[in-house]
Amino acid sequence: MKKIKVSYLVLAFVMGLTFLLAGCNQTGPATKSAIVKTTQYENGYKYDPPITLTTIRFYGPQVKFQQGDTISSNVWTKAYYDYLGIDLQSVLVVTDYKDFDMKITTSMTSDTLPDLIPVYTTLFFRMADNNKLADLKESYDKYLDPNLKILMEKEYGGIAYKTAFRKGILAALSAPPGRGGSMLWIRQDWLDKYNLPWPKNLTETLSIAKTFAAKNPGAPDSPQGFAFPLTAVMGDIAPLANAMGAYYGIWQDDGKGGISYSSLDPKWKPVLKLLADMVMNYQLDPTFNTINGSTLETCMFNQQFGVVFGSSTSPDGNLYKTIERNPKAVWKQDVIMKEDGTPSLCQNGTRVGGFTCMNKRSQYPEAVMFLANVYNDLTQGVGIEFRKYHDFYSESDKVNIDTFWYPVIGMSYPPVKNGRVIADAVKRGDTSKLSGEQLGILDKFKQWETKQDPYGWRLWAIQKAGGSAETIDLIVDNNWIYLDRGWGPEVQAWVESGPTLTDKNNTFFLSILRGDLSVEDGFNQWVSYFNKTGGGEATTQMNDWWSTIGKKDFKAISTKYVLPATPSPDQSPTP
Repeated sequence: MKKIKVSYLVLAFVMGLTFLLAGCNQTGPATKSAIVKTTQYENGYKYDPPITLTTIRFYGPQVKFQQGDTISSNVWTKAYYDYLGIDLQSVLVVTDYKDFDMKITTSMTSDTLPDLIPVYTTLFFRMADNNKLADLKESYDKYLDPNLKILMEKEYGGIAYKTAFRKGILAALSAPPGRGGSMLWIRQDWLDKYNLPWPKNLTETLSIAKTFAAKNPGAPDSPQGFAFPLTAVMGDIAPLANAMGAYYGIWQDDGKGGISYSSLDPKWKPVLKLLADMVMNYQLDPTFNTINGSTLETCMFNQQFGVVFGSSTSPDGNLYKTIERNPKAVWKQDVIMKEDGTPSLCQNGTRVGGFTCMNKRSQYPEAVMFLANVYNDLTQGVGIEFRKYHDFYSESDKVNIDTFWYPVIGMSYPPVKNGRVIADAVKRGDTSKLSGEQLGILDKFKQWETKQDPYGWRLWAIQKAGGSAETIDLIVDNNWIYLDRGWGPEVQAWVESGPTLTDKNNTFFLSILRGDLSVEDGFNQWVSYFNKTGGGEATTQMNDWWSTIGKKDFKAISTKYVLPATPSPDQSPTP
């Protein structure tokens, strides 16, 4: 298959988490199916006769299907069967995170995990430490695409491979966290309306936000204007907090050669006071603790915000709802500036967040390699026929369907800047070498530019010249980021206490913003709770790790791998 470099994705855990369930383990038939080489895709292997592989899937409200399709039957599950001889059976579809730990614990206790097990960090360590996972090393060496091995072994110091290697075995496939950053989005048309310049520092940014809240230019759609979105998820305020020198839920330098948990930093006090005062003055929605994804979309549709502390993907998150209501709205983005007028350092995670494992009892541990390989191949396929693996227009539903949510695992390497490749192809007048995904993006550009289609605007605002993808490049290229120092495997105390402490961090901050606790009392209570409820011991263990391993290897895991240049006639220029 002709191929083109496209951006790598983290594991499909990030796009659509897969859950575990008691009573669903499949160890396969008494006689194993044969593995045969195939030329249907690069590094191709398939089962003959086909096998059944069990898994469990999670997906959120953003995942849509055309009539007749489900998470268990769609373009990707059909590809798994046709290309790999794998009949992927999702034995349960879960849409609620609350059952996550319970189902894993039950499944581990009863030894009834499914064959294929994508999980997040803490649960991966828990399963690996309880000897529930297959050793993938032999299959990895024999079957995995060489580019995906580079992704695991070399990108950012091989952090993915180092983390997935647990208790003496390679217990999962995983991808390293990418580098990104938060950014400021402002309604440029509202700035123009009130003759306001783009802000040069944080004070000016907040002043603009408060002006929009007071004047409510979104009326009559907007029942009341607010400065910027605030929800019940305190991690969402990290972009603003970063501009004030505070970081949420990561490990940072403690100034003494060690590391400390960032949510305990006193720099949080002015952040919390600012937000609490704005809530009290109705500059922020006083019902913020009830706002979730769907209600926030409604607020964006009603044009209640003209300032958003967001990310490069905010247009695809909820900003497009404003465009649905008002196609003449103009959102513009730039880096967030601190009070002194210098760029904010955006916090970036360094810990691997998702893992795709195989049950120790499964007869087909190599299946996860085949699933990873075929994803890498189909998403890089050149030509319109491969667009369906990213998205397609459903004639029956008269809507565009995003299929990139469907794969059970998604690893692709090396990365490319889609917007730049598309722009170069259009400039040359030759789009014949674009991937299906890139052709889909180009089509969405045209839909927005010619028909003012809000769906097309979502990718146009990201990938266009001067779009948010270029702002991310600016942030990363200039190293305007602050990396989580806690990049390694979770220490035992955090495995045991971390989920509870993370939840309590959110709860204490919410209480302060609601006015239930004063900033001083609430913050002190949070610090005390953290230290007495496993956090103190976790900090000790993290510093032991930092002094022996973490600090020494931090530079390596902070450095992006540079591939040797290997141009070929059927590849687009490397950006």
